[in-house]
Amino acid sequence: MNVVIDTNVWISALISKNGMSREIIRLALLDKIHPQISTTLFLEYETVMKREKIINLCSLTQKEQEEIFQAYLSTCKWNEIFYLWRPNLNDENDDFLVELAVASNSEIIITDNKKDLESGELHFNFEVLTPQEFFGKVYIMSTLTLRIPDSKYDRLKSYAKSKEISLNKLFDEFATIALTQFDAKTRFDLMVAKSNRKKGLNLLDVLDEKIT
Repeated sequence: MNVVIDTNVWISALISKNGMSREIIRLALLDKIHPQISTTLFLEYETVMKREKIINLCSLTQKEQEEIFQAYLSTCKWNEIFYLWRPNLNDENDDFLVELAVASNSEIIITDNKKDLESGELHFNFEVLTPQEFFGKVYIMSTLTLRIPDSKYDRLKSYAKSKEISLNKLFDEFATIALTQFDAKTRFDLMVAKSNRKKGLNLLDVLDEKIT
């Protein structure tokens, strides 16, 4: 899945107590998602993370910050932008994220600045989600990627709430039912493949003789 990871998510991964942004970066390092990058986004990453305030807030040494940045960059695909979609957003400084998402055919922009990124005059075929929304709606149970319509997601969320269980638990129950049905059907197909109706008829005759 191609995604665009906003700078605020990358910085949150470095300094925030909320570990959700770090989980986004972890998915990238595990090759579960495929971050897209451009000249503008790369330079913004560099500029913001080199601010003295960010350096001091991060628990890693500067060398470690550089190492984790390099590791993250190794997961990113470079995109050259040859066209501009402007003016679009209320904050034109964020237009480059839309341009990158379009150029890279990304499905999602992951950001903590959702409001500004949804203010555009133009509309494209990607979603704008916070890290929390990404895990709750798209990347369920950490290893299974699901894309479902908003209306269906909302209904499932309400159903889980009515059962007083989490959405993850609900999907776990669905998976258990589906796998039970799959395993039963697999055994059924194997038995049918080995079947011999003529032998079955003969065994009925044997039963008739022995029982009577």
